[in-house]
Amino acid sequence: MLDTVKFYTDDFTVRDGADIELMPSVIDYKTGETNNKKLFQKASGQWVKGSKAFLNTDNYNVTIKPIGERNAVFLWVSLSVPKFLTGDNFYSLDDNEAKGLPSSLETELKNRGIGLDVNDLRVGRIDTFQNVYADETFNDYIPVFQLLRAKRQNRRDYGSTFLWENSYREICVYDKLTEIQNRGYEVKGYPQNTIRFEYRLLRSKSVKTALKIKTVGKLFENLGSVREMYLDAMEYHLFDLENNEVKRLVSSELRAVVKHYYENSGRYWLTNMLKDYGAYSIARLSDLSEFENIVEDVAGNRMTAYRAVKHVRESRNRVAMLEVLECGKTIEELYQELKNKVLAKD
Repeated sequence: MLDTVKFYTDDFTVRDGADIELMPSVIDYKTGETNNKKLFQKASGQWVKGSKAFLNTDNYNVTIKPIGERNAVFLWVSLSVPKFLTGDNFYSLDDNEAKGLPSSLETELKNRGIGLDVNDLRVGRIDTFQNVYADETFNDYIPVFQLLRAKRQNRRDYGSTFLWENSYREICVYDKLTEIQNRGYEVKGYPQNTIRFEYRLLRSKSVKTALKIKTVGKLFENLGSVREMYLDAMEYHLFDLENNEVKRLVSSELRAVVKHYYENSGRYWLTNMLKDYGAYSIARLSDLSEFENIVEDVAGNRMTAYRAVKHVRESRNRVAMLEVLECGKTIEELYQELKNKVLAKD
């Protein structure tokens, strides 16, 4: 479940001759002055100065640098939990496997000449994930991802990656095998049609709000709550449609569509159908932001434009769920498949 994590502390030591690199301060060419900062002390008490110190390995990175106007010095550690412990971050670890991270990391850093208590480190970021082994290819699910709108987050579409983000959290869904290939690695042996669903808490405040924890020790004592948080976030932000909102149809033929509205939309089924398809046509003609600007310009009322876009978006989603795609399934069927797999409790 855990992938990338970022920890930090201002309580650490660096042994003389430690396995780290120093980056000197920038030199002002005109005056020749430097602005070296105190980073850590030698055993003699002498300060080692520079702009920062760092240790980069295949499985983790360490950075020591001053922060803020007071130049308080912090040490940051970032790593992928499964990659650090197993050498590969494709598969998630169970809780018992993941609990070995603090002691293993502390030993590794000690061997490199860095002394600290890993359990006391503050948690600055958490990325959680699970792999979904889909029935179809990633491209078949793109219409589903294009409909999903995470609450209070902006969506970005990068082809094989969909990102919903704000300053505090991100949801990222992407074709995992394509991502591996783009980094120049082979994908032989990995399951086909692997779609990665990630939920990222980007700041200490986000972590504290979501999990009610601050330190590494508390995080690894409460790994069960991490999975609960992940499932709650995925359901709330991406998979919040109820079954009665995405009724399954076997065909997109006009008769099936009319029958669906007749059986499910009550007394005003015909009016509802015509409204939905009218709004759907508008959504296909232009980007909704452009439509919003046009309505606001014509009506002179921003709230009217907002309500119009909301109505068109909801109608578009209802109609789009009825379409049969090239894979022979409706968007609704693909949506339900992903929802069931992502929110599975086991």
